[in-house]
Amino acid sequence: PRGWLRSQLLTQAEGVAGYLDNSMFPGAPYVSTSLWIGGDGKAGGDPTPTDQWLPYWANGMVPAAALLRAAGVAQADVASGVTARVEAVMEYVLAHANATSGWVGPAVNEPGDKYGHGMWDPLNILKALMAYGEANPAAELRAARAVVAHLVAANALLESGDPVTGWMSTRWPTFVEVVHDVVDRYLPRYGDDRAVMPLGREATTTALLGAAAIMASKGFSWRDYYHRNATASEQGGGKHFPSGAVPDWNVYDHGVNNAEGALKWPSVGYRATGRQEDANQMDVVLAMMGEYQGQPAALFSADEVFAGRQPERGTETCLVVEAMASLELAFTTFGAGELYDRVERLALNAMPAALDATMWANVYVQQANSVFAGVSPNPEDDGDARASGQIRHSEDRAAASEAVRPPRCSVCGAAAAPGRARGASARALRSDDAPSGEDLQANFFGVSHFPCCLTNFPQGWPKFAQHAFVEGATDKREVVVASLVPASASLDAGDFRTDSKYPFGDDATVTVDAREDVMLYVRIPSWADGATVDGLSVVAGALFGVTCDKGKRTTVKVELHPEVKVEYGWGAHGVNISTVEYAAAGASVPVADPSSDFDAPFGGSRAGDGYKDIRSGNPGDSKDALILHPLRGEGHYLTQAEIAFRYAAGYTPRQGDPHKQGTVARFVVLDEVTREELATSAWSAPLDEFSFDNFTSYSEPVTLSVDLAGSKRVPNARLLLLALRFRDNQRNVQIPVGKGSLGMSVRVGWSEDVSPEPVPPPSPWTVPPVNGAVVTRGPLVFSLRPASTTKVTRNYSSIEPSRPSAADYEINATEPWNYALILGGEGEDDAANGNLVFDPTPSAGWSESLAWSREEYPMRIKARARRLRPWGYYGKSMVMSPPPSSPYSCSLPVAGGDSDCGDEVEIELVPYGSTAVRVTTFPWIEASAAPA
Repeated sequence: PRGWLRSQLLTQAEGVAGYLDNSMFPGAPYVSTSLWIGGDGKAGGDPTPTDQWLPYWANGMVPAAALLRAAGVAQADVASGVTARVEAVMEYVLAHANATSGWVGPAVNEPGDKYGHGMWDPLNILKALMAYGEANPAAELRAARAVVAHLVAANALLESGDPVTGWMSTRWPTFVEVVHDVVDRYLPRYGDDRAVMPLGREATTTALLGAAAIMASKGFSWRDYYHRNATASEQGGGKHFPSGAVPDWNVYDHGVNNAEGALKWPSVGYRATGRQEDANQMDVVLAMMGEYQGQPAALFSADEVFAGRQPERGTETCLVVEAMASLELAFTTFGAGELYDRVERLALNAMPAALDATMWANVYVQQANSVFAGVSPNPEDDGDARASGQIRHSEDRAAASEAVRPPRCSVCGAAAAPGRARGASARALRSDDAPSGEDLQANFFGVSHFPCCLTNFPQGWPKFAQHAFVEGATDKREVVVASLVPASASLDAGDFRTDSKYPFGDDATVTVDAREDVMLYVRIPSWADGATVDGLSVVAGALFGVTCDKGKRTTVKVELHPEVKVEYGWGAHGVNISTVEYAAAGASVPVADPSSDFDAPFGGSRAGDGYKDIRSGNPGDSKDALILHPLRGEGHYLTQAEIAFRYAAGYTPRQGDPHKQGTVARFVVLDEVTREELATSAWSAPLDEFSFDNFTSYSEPVTLSVDLAGSKRVPNARLLLLALRFRDNQRNVQIPVGKGSLGMSVRVGWSEDVSPEPVPPPSPWTVPPVNGAVVTRGPLVFSLRPASTTKVTRNYSSIEPSRPSAADYEINATEPWNYALILGGEGEDDAANGNLVFDPTPSAGWSESLAWSREEYPMRIKARARRLRPWGYYGKSMVMSPPPSSPYSCSLPVAGGDSDCGDEVEIELVPYGSTAVRVTTFPWIEASAAPA
């Protein structure tokens, strides 16, 4: 690495990652007291046994130390001293491998692992050992022996019937990747060395590839999951790829498992079979992720589990680095330039955004739209700990099963404070809209997050740097410049160097001093429509070949000529749920399908096959079960709204315990846009006579009727919604939903006469698509960076040994951020027409040594914009509400009669990675509709 990339690696080594192995501030003991280096391992052992943290850390810091040494950084020049200690860690691991079995490291949970850690935890150490051997020739033979011996031992376990469950069931492609790497790297060099290949060349290779095949056959079927064909194999887990946000934690919808497992599966599958059909699965995986979970900078959203397309939903930092690693492997496997476009979109946007500029703090999740990085109030702000959105840490599955997403936005638009969501922006039938516990509580910058991201992020920058140049798999005289970042490499075929400031500059010079005849390929990014090589136009997305003669120096001048572009269509897709249409005789409302009829938390049911139970929540909660079929009354008055349901009550007191007050419920009519409560039934009697815990049966039907008599009838010119509202006192209830006799029923009726309220024209959408706009230039995504304040919330410097930079802090925007861009729309050139103006001048204090500073910027884009007053926060939280649907019309009035759009102003957009709080996915106003 050279230039700014070298500075990034040095900053990483001198930041938090450089102190995790010798410190005790929160997060550090997971590494510094690890079983892998002779510690007691207690920090990482609960609630399920694991010691994955030091392997995570080593997988990043071993290559980081090697790259810094290659870049001429002496160990003494690294303030943390970590580059020397990394070698000591690797030597300890090598010295303590099991001499009998060959197993490397602590054999946690093996044999008979039921958590999936036993097989998976060591894989990152195996990668680290291979990197250590590559960088230290004197250690390579010992590293090769240890890695192969471990895999042979793993094969013996698998052949004996050892289970592949939990984490390993979804991350099995990493095991296969390691096996393939060992066969590629060590077989040619050590195939005849019995000390490395204990069974001999052929038998050892057979054992290793056999282990990979067993692992793939026992592991989760990513093919069935992404093709939504989960019944096709026992490994399908009964799961299909989700079309939106997932409410409950599980290993299959887990974002990091998809980044590491699903994104890697096509590469290892193709390597194993050579079949084009397996290679084609890469396109399937990426298409599904983009269509249903896509995010502009972070590939896809998953704040633990998949979270949908809304820009306020989070992406876990582990996901970012694992997706980078999987896509880097995919590029080296398939050679498709578009794959490395995706690597750069992650590396040059989401990766720096996950950390502060000094790399002393990380976020657990980042959001494309987030103007508060801290612990947010709950959207309902009812003071209940459970309702505030508990974080579903991946290691605490028992707790995770009780931790549900906070309620949907029942308060949006209800007497909201200025800047809070109301009006069109509060219109949310999407379950994707509601923030999770991670979105609310885990986007602060600090060291005290759950340790997976703290220990795993260090692999991001080193592996990105390692892939700047890629050798041909079968011919070392073929070399690909995968990225034009500043870097150099001394390879078998010659010495290669890229001089550039990319992505902060648009040009690069590649110099080759060839020791052999070399075919150099330069990846031309897909966005570089005007790119030239040595003055000649080249095809965007291609690998451009240049012949470099042996014994000569070849210089290649690449000019990318990036343009400012606008990507439309970001945010949630439109929802076109069926409405209940006016009928003179009244109508029944569909309430038999949990997946399409409700926005509500569901759990298991005792009603039998085909049923699921609405779960009202936990004691003390107040939640709605929203029926997702708006009433379209054509202007008639709603005169009847009645629901009948059965229940069973949870949290039953034990015999002899005091009585617990049961849940009460009422049936409410809501305005579909504002969610204002327009009419309601009386509260039910306490629902506590039929126990779910000591189950014998569900109750007889409970009927609730909304009082719509006389003057209380509700005009149904605009769409109306119905919801069953719960107040959970000391118990909760479960209500069966299904097509049989135990399911609920809802009936509505209308008057013959029509209200004077005008009927809005029908829309093709129940909820229109967000159709947000994202501004890009080259590989960089641009965001609004509002002025903000930073407050330290916890300082850990008093923990010995003292690390003054170890702290948690929150960042809060202090100036307006709710802007809509003024744009031309699809097909228009907003840079040419002046809506977006690029300024290449960096701020006065910007430098390559701290390239992703939150106070400076390397370049900016000036944009025309207007404030959208209705766009605000989600309920009473500090999480932004979804952007209004675009193109936005400024003709809608708000309270007081003012326009909902402010005057036109100029705002500045800076690179996404230069922001801690940001707006990235914007609503937009058509330039032709903006006032002159």
